[in-house]
Amino acid sequence: MGSISKLTTALASATSELTLAAANLNVDFSLVKFEAPQEYLALGQNLSKKRREDAELGSIHATAGKLAALFSPIIPRIPNLARAYGIRVSEISSSPLLNPQVSRSGYGIFADSVGVDATSIWAAATSGPAAVPVHLLGCMLARHWSANEAISIWVEVVAKRKIEIAASIESNDSVLFETYSAARQELTRSHLADWDSSARAWLESADEVYKVQNRQLRLILDNINLPVDTNLDPYQSVMAAWNSAMSTLENLIIGMPQRAQDAAALLALSAWHIYPDLLALGSCPTPIEMNDKLVEKGGTLTIGLTYESPDREEGISWALSLAHLRYYGDPTTLSKSLTQDGSRISFNELTIVALGSLGTSGEPPKDLLDLGLEMGAPFSSKSMSSLTLALASAVLQHCEEF
Repeated sequence: MGSISKLTTALASATSELTLAAANLNVDFSLVKFEAPQEYLALGQNLSKKRREDAELGSIHATAGKLAALFSPIIPRIPNLARAYGIRVSEISSSPLLNPQVSRSGYGIFADSVGVDATSIWAAATSGPAAVPVHLLGCMLARHWSANEAISIWVEVVAKRKIEIAASIESNDSVLFETYSAARQELTRSHLADWDSSARAWLESADEVYKVQNRQLRLILDNINLPVDTNLDPYQSVMAAWNSAMSTLENLIIGMPQRAQDAAALLALSAWHIYPDLLALGSCPTPIEMNDKLVEKGGTLTIGLTYESPDREEGISWALSLAHLRYYGDPTTLSKSLTQDGSRISFNELTIVALGSLGTSGEPPKDLLDLGLEMGAPFSSKSMSSLTLALASAVLQHCEEF
């Protein structure tokens, strides 16, 4: 009995020490490297040496690994979509529009910046199967939201996912070790900003190569009134849209027809540069042949539902309540349509810029000085900023009333 008791005590002690050691053990995701799938190899060869090193050894590689570990248990497997996407990105990266026709060394100190920027794609391709879907989400967010908005969404989604993992551990549910390790490690706003920035750089390059297809798809999307998702909670909405888009395209690629119940898949088509045939229903059903070789015959996406609401913006819209958009204050509810061109400013913003320039040119214009003298309140350069704000406020109020 004494021997059994000692053995039991020793086993309990060993188990306790092993549990404590595991709790303090973290995966160094910057050192976890997978061999890239065959479809992505051409992409890696087209990267500059610096970008390839960053993707394989830098912080963006660690970011890809952490994001993959966090979300891999709750996203669908997409082998066909991942394969097709690899073929497409390799094709795009090999385009002469993006890569120099002469040696990079001829560009001197700019050699590392020449050519396509697909750092996040190569980082994902070398971080395991679950990392490519995370890049796909990055492209969806970068396509629809501004940089600041997309980064705020990433921050909130990552934070909510970590809380979800902690709750699972608290409930004694099984959690993968790499998921547990990723949840304990920091993913800073700066890391997520780099991830978003790389996705944006890629979209800009890919859009240039597939300019005709993008224009054709955009004409269709601009005339569709559908939300990406109707849930204002960023985590719930993003996860629903992301999973829906990946599942839909996975089926389309293997030739299974799909119906767009929301705009998640349509946003994905634009962000991932995959173009299945479309069937737009309405008073006169219109088939639209895109003839994408990556989509097997029969993979047609039917678009038939629209939301008739006077409050909803035209085109593909998405509304979220963001708690991390500002450092202080209440959560901000944003609603944005894909038809909006974020690179252009509105008339109201142009008015503010024009009026603001009055206060930065030294002395105020003579007509304003004369106006001030007539009113008995001469203007000085110091008072111009107050005048500018007052004028801007008045003009904006007039625009809103109009």
